[in-house]
Amino acid sequence: MHLRRARPDESDEIADLHRVVRQTCLPFLPDQHTPDQVRTFFRDRVFPSSEVWVADDGVIRGFVAFRPDWVDHLYVANEAQRRGIGSALLALATERHRALSLWAFQRNAPAQRFYLARGWRPVEHTDGSGNMEREPDTRFVWRKAAPERLQLVAPSRSLLPDYVSALLARWSPNSDRDTCGAEIATIAADADAHLEALNGGEGTIELPDGRLVPRLPGRVFWLWDGGFCGNIGLRYAPGTEDLPAHVSGHIGYNVVPWKQRRGYATRALAMILPHAREIGLSRVLVTCSEDNTASRKVIEANGGVFAGTAPNPHRTGTDRLLYWVATTGT
Repeated sequence: MHLRRARPDESDEIADLHRVVRQTCLPFLPDQHTPDQVRTFFRDRVFPSSEVWVADDGVIRGFVAFRPDWVDHLYVANEAQRRGIGSALLALATERHRALSLWAFQRNAPAQRFYLARGWRPVEHTDGSGNMEREPDTRFVWRKAAPERLQLVAPSRSLLPDYVSALLARWSPNSDRDTCGAEIATIAADADAHLEALNGGEGTIELPDGRLVPRLPGRVFWLWDGGFCGNIGLRYAPGTEDLPAHVSGHIGYNVVPWKQRRGYATRALAMILPHAREIGLSRVLVTCSEDNTASRKVIEANGGVFAGTAPNPHRTGTDRLLYWVATTGT
């Protein structure tokens, strides 16, 4: 899926997508305009006043239209929903602004949950008398949070709903493979046991090949800036800096897509190093895929020293980059 700026000659295709999504996903809205009227609106009003970006895999699957202070449209084709496309499109708007607003219909519960999970906050509710559809709506506001506000917090019951919302938005806490479904299932089965495991509980873990291996000691922290931002974990073998072959490094992290490219991962890695030092590690191994430029920059910003490459067990035919990061002096 490729995100790119929409061309003016694609306005009709985008208008048709807008109309179809509203009809199929928001059937409670009145059908007030003909297809030609919607196309004219997008050609003469939306494109001249807004940045329009699309998700394209040969067919336009979704689009976002935004301007200073406002996101006016965010629509994803019904068959392409729940794949992270909406999150990625929304991130294009938020990474270009410090604050934004948007309106969402109150009966559109999936949209309400979507924005709440991404740090948008409801600030105004109407009875619908001010919009064309006469449908009650809610104004959401988003403001860019500075990485300096970031906290590493222990997984807890009180924050679990935010964590689950991120999972439902298809964020995976494992950067190597998609574990969303498995995490949701284990939380539903026994949330307390899942939290205990995240907080350093003993037991075993299942590897992708089906083997069960002992769980290493360690800690998982959730990234929090007033909303859920991702996770970072520390694992180690007592008394040594060596790790079992199935463990790619001492530290792994994964920021939710809607908070990426803001310095959160760099800040989180710096914040967890003192925890590694407290357990006796003078340096930690941190790795990333060879094509993951963003993660490489995060590691190098924290003083990572390149130590070679190793085969990537999760992506056949590719390597991962190895870095040692000192825990002293941070």
